[in-house]
Amino acid sequence: MRLIQHDDLFIRHFQTKEWPFELHNHNHFELIFIHHGEGTHQLNGETFRYAGPCVYALAPEDEHIFFIEQETKFTVLKFTNVYLGQQLQAAAKELWEQRFQQLIVATRSHGAPAAMPEALARIGSVMLVIAAEWTLHPVPSNEGVLHLIRGVLAMLAELPTETEQGPQRSVALTQAMHYIHTHIASPEQLQLEVMAPALQMGKARLQGLFKQELGTSVRDYINEYKSRQIENKLRYSDMSIKEIAVRYGFGDLSHLNKFFRKMKGINPRSYRAQLKSGEDA
Repeated sequence: MRLIQHDDLFIRHFQTKEWPFELHNHNHFELIFIHHGEGTHQLNGETFRYAGPCVYALAPEDEHIFFIEQETKFTVLKFTNVYLGQQLQAAAKELWEQRFQQLIVATRSHGAPAAMPEALARIGSVMLVIAAEWTLHPVPSNEGVLHLIRGVLAMLAELPTETEQGPQRSVALTQAMHYIHTHIASPEQLQLEVMAPALQMGKARLQGLFKQELGTSVRDYINEYKSRQIENKLRYSDMSIKEIAVRYGFGDLSHLNKFFRKMKGINPRSYRAQLKSGEDA
């Protein structure tokens, strides 16, 4: 099931004992704040426990459903890819897009950041103000709501994350991941010989962090994150493929094509064409 939204912003605020939607994905992004309650969240075929307060950031292709065990209060912000960047210059638009993409990664499995209940409670208070403002003036052009949402994302960006199970991610790994997310468009900054000194550690320790805590190499993590960013650009932006190549530091289209085909098994142009044919079907 796919939920279609045509407005740039829509907000739901409700408390329930049963999630009112079937398993679904969307044509928009979502920020789901859980004020209180317990249960499980099925996300892309995997099931994770949740306990409020916590937050999930979802991309349009994410398929999910909640199974509520204890009555739960939700505030759900649903917005298109152009909403956060409206009225901003290109660099500022990229900043807000990057912040939300980082939040998607951070909350992928466990409604993170779960290690800061006091901070999440404060953010929850702002979410209640957003919901109240939306009730009074429920239109996407509500500038007060826009600035409040940007404030929430900025607050969330400052919080550490932890895995749902197992030990908390080390500060060093969190810093390394943040470095990668920040410099994903600059390949020269993502070489081990540049990253390690910037993070004040040796190359062997940096590699070991990713292997031990994430079960992957630094290079594989970078490639997976970059391919997801490119995939989202192909899906949800009107950037040309040449512009995407420049945006992510590829010397020319052939290098982007080679990278994307290696990661996804298809070239970017064909991938976008398939998406368009699916929408037109």
